[in-house]
Amino acid sequence: MVTQKVIEQCRQIDLYEYLVETEPHNWIICNKYLKHKEHDSLVITKGKGWIWNSRNLNGGTNPIDFLCEFYNLSFKKAVNLIHNHVPIQSNMYQKDIPHNIPQIKISSKNQLIYDYLCRQRFLSIDVIKDLIEQGKIYLTQNHNFYNICFYDSQSNHSQITGILKTRYKYCSDGNGYWWFGSHQKNRAYICESPIDAISLFEILQDSNVTYISIGGCCSRKKVIDKIVSAFAEVFLAIDNDTAGNELAIYYNHLKRIIPIHKDWNEDLKYRHQSSSLLK
Repeated sequence: MVTQKVIEQCRQIDLYEYLVETEPHNWIICNKYLKHKEHDSLVITKGKGWIWNSRNLNGGTNPIDFLCEFYNLSFKKAVNLIHNHVPIQSNMYQKDIPHNIPQIKISSKNQLIYDYLCRQRFLSIDVIKDLIEQGKIYLTQNHNFYNICFYDSQSNHSQITGILKTRYKYCSDGNGYWWFGSHQKNRAYICESPIDAISLFEILQDSNVTYISIGGCCSRKKVIDKIVSAFAEVFLAIDNDTAGNELAIYYNHLKRIIPIHKDWNEDLKYRHQSSSLLK
């Protein structure tokens, strides 16, 4: 039975110690941290919590929240597993490849782009296909790892994100920005990353505005000022976190829309996962 006392007992367990005990086969175990064998950008630091670099997700030392996030378990099931010291089974993992995204058959390196952006990030195939054809997205390589380059030819500006084995992020300069959508400079949404900009479009489905990624947050004030001067109406659509809130205070004269979770891609993923559970 899940009582408040049981919940509090589970919350006091350190995530590092819990995973070493229940699923050591899934982790590379070091003295102060764990690294997942399959998803090596997922790291658990003893006493400090977890971070999943490739998906921009993180959390504390609470094993309940981790099981709910990583294994897509209900709160009650997570508490019962922890309380009863039940080992985690590999087939519990449900979030890597969503069931409602179709298989993609493309015989080119662009397959890597589709696999990452559509299957892992829940962006629609048609939107990504259009952006590839426009030259706004292409595959690049750095140190033998493939990455996705989001490119704006007008300003020769690029923002790069890693997709395999290692997190790799790069913004070519702090003066340019990546964008897609309307060419009319009427309304613009400023996001922190290209994936969030595309995710916001997926949520709003409004083709009459411009979706912008500035490739960062607090260090991008110069480019934000440039956008504000170029568009009739500008909305801050930055992350729902400390850095985003601080930037919103600095630009308190701008309207802001705030994601429910940390960013728009998380909101999009939760929407897809919730709809798949209802089917």
